Amino acid sequence: MPLIDHWMEWKRTCALDLCGTDAQSELKAYVHGRFQRYTSGYLPKTATGADCAPAIEPREAWHWFETYFQLSRNRSGKRYKDWLFARINSSGPALESIESGVSLLLRDVVRDRLRKEQPHPRTQPLGVPHSSRDEAPGIEELLPCAFDTAGEVARRDLEALANQLADGVLGDFTARERLAVVARERGLSCSNPEVLRSAGCGKSALAEAHPSALRKIAGHARKACPHEGSEVLAALAVALFDAVRYRLLDWAKVTTW
Repeated sequence: MPLIDHWMEWKRTCALDLCGTDAQSELKAYVHGRFQRYTSGYLPKTATGADCAPAIEPREAWHWFETYFQLSRNRSGKRYKDWLFARINSSGPALESIESGVSLLLRDVVRDRLRKEQPHPRTQPLGVPHSSRDEAPGIEELLPCAFDTAGEVARRDLEALANQLADGVLGDFTARERLAVVARERGLSCSNPEVLRSAGCGKSALAEAHPSALRKIAGHARKACPHEGSEVLAALAVALFDAVRYRLLDWAKVTTW
C-alpha cells in the first residue's frame, strides 16, 4: 500500500516517472487495482458469468489516471490534482483523505475510458433482426442511406431510352463497324487475321470503324435529345453504347465470321 509520502512525492515531481522506485511501484499498483475493480464493476458479465473487462497494464492504468488529473478540472475550474491534495486540510488522516479522493475520481476516469472504448450495453449488431420474427429485416436495412432517388430515376429513364434507340443504331451500322465493336469487346486486335478476313479490309480501315461506330452512337443520342446538355447526352451515349454492345455480342454468337 502506498504511504502518504509516496503521494506527496508525486505531487512535488508532477510526474510518476520522476518519483523514486518505491513510490512508482506502490502508486501504480494501487491505481491499477482500483482501476480493474471499477472496470469489472461497470461492465456486464458474460452469459457464463465471466468477467469481460479488458486487461490493462499498471502503467496504462496510471497513464489514464494521471492524464485525467492533469487535464481535467472541476466546476470551479480547479485542476483535480490540486483538489485532491487540498483534501488533506479537511478532517481525517491525510492518507485516508488522499485515497478516498483518488478512489472517487478513478470512478470518473474508468467511466470516461469505457465510454470511449466500449460499446453501449444496449448496442446490437446492424445485421441482427429488430424483432424475433425470422423474416424481420436487420437494423441496417432500416437505417437511412445516401440513396439518390432522383439520380436513379434519371439513370433508369436513360437506360429505357437507350434500349429503344439501340435497334435503330444497329441498323445504321455497317458490317465492318459491327465487327470492329465486337472485336474490341472480345479483346481482339485490329490485326487479328480472323477479324481482318471477316471484315474484308486492312487493319487501318478496321481500326477506323470503331470510332466511326462511336460517332454514330453519339449522333443518335443528340438526335433523340436535341435540347439536353452535354452531361445528359454523354450519359445517354454511354447507356446507348451498352445497349448496342450487348446486342452485338448476342449477334456475334449466332453469326459465322
